Amino acid sequence: FTTLDKDGDAVLPNGEVVTNVTINSATGVDASTTSDVATYADEIVISGPVAGTDGSGDGFLESNYDISYVAGDLTVNRRAAQIIANAQEKDYGDVHDLGSTAFTVVDRDGGALPNGETIDTVTLVSGGGVDSSTDADTGTYSNDLSITPTSTATSTLTGTNGFDQENYLFSYNTGDLVINQRAITLTASQQEKIYGNVLNLDDTAFTTLDKDGDSALPNGEVVTNVTIGSATGVDASTSSDVTTYTDEINIESPVVGTAGTGDGFLESNYDITYVSGDLKVNPRPITVTPTQQEKIYGNTLTLDQTAFTVTDLDNDALLPNGESIDTVSVISRGAHDASTTSSAVTYADDLEATSVATSSAGFDLNNYTIDFSNLSDLVINRRAVTLTALQQEKDYGDVHTLDTTTFSVTDLDNDALLPNGETIDTVTLVSGGGV
Repeated sequence: FTTLDKDGDAVLPNGEVVTNVTINSATGVDASTTSDVATYADEIVISGPVAGTDGSGDGFLESNYDISYVAGDLTVNRRAAQIIANAQEKDYGDVHDLGSTAFTVVDRDGGALPNGETIDTVTLVSGGGVDSSTDADTGTYSNDLSITPTSTATSTLTGTNGFDQENYLFSYNTGDLVINQRAITLTASQQEKIYGNVLNLDDTAFTTLDKDGDSALPNGEVVTNVTIGSATGVDASTSSDVTTYTDEINIESPVVGTAGTGDGFLESNYDITYVSGDLKVNPRPITVTPTQQEKIYGNTLTLDQTAFTVTDLDNDALLPNGESIDTVSVISRGAHDASTTSSAVTYADDLEATSVATSSAGFDLNNYTIDFSNLSDLVINRRAVTLTALQQEKDYGDVHTLDTTTFSVTDLDNDALLPNGETIDTVTLVSGGGV
């Protein structure tokens, strides 16, 4: 309060001083926590008793004064508080809705706002536009998030429990926007090779699964190549048996991609899960062809089970790993091998190889698909026999009719018996000199 003497100054007589007065808030604004920011005119009221100190006289007595009391104003000022944008996160390639509730309010005394008042929503913005960018790289964008001050026309700060933003003087702190790696899955596709061959693994044989459940990555980015390997070396092995080797093909980093509409593909923007694929070893196709065999009419033939040729996949006779087929089962389709009566001709396509009989050097029939469709000929050659004219006699002066049965037969096996009980009954005999 101030003191005004009747003389127009603040000095009372005798050096007396009013030190204390009785003071009140006319409408209780002083004790109210909900009175809004404003100047409440004449709210502060002064009344007796009045206390003072003495000067050089007998001392200050209120009864010596006719006191007029003039009310004063009570001003309620804005309350200082702080609104802090909370850190938010999104995945690379996504557009992020910042929302309006990710913030923290700190009152000037470090606690909550008075009267149970709350701020429910604010206007949040990404200073660098990172929230709406699909090609901003992974990382922490420090202080990217801010709150639009309540003094701007674009602010949408709202509250409850009687909150009025005019009662506050807010300061604003920024928050980070973190872009996390985008989860995708790369799955190795099944690859195949033929037994005995080496396989150069195809580093483009895989599928991409985005976190959204499709194969499309953001910004048109594409994974084009991966680092790929064979878990147990089946790709380089020529002796791995025919089967499907489950999860044999592994994918790992580094991963290479192409840019779409953004800044380009970066592996660091992705959290990649790798799923292995199978490697299938298929049977090796080869061809077994029997070779031509021959016999003599009248004889039986034990077919030679080694009389065949092998044609490998690469058109030579060499199987992989030094493997070999030693014998095959060869048959005569017309049973001419066992027949003594089959005529001396060439029996075209009579010999057929039907199966592998014996093999060596680790040959496994399961690793091959064998084509036995090629046939060959069985040739029956003429049988060599010797006909010898026997001596005949006549008397001098007679004409002699040669006896056509006077001859001997010598068979191939040096006896007189032809095969099958066959006989030569007569021959044509001539006298070379006309005797």
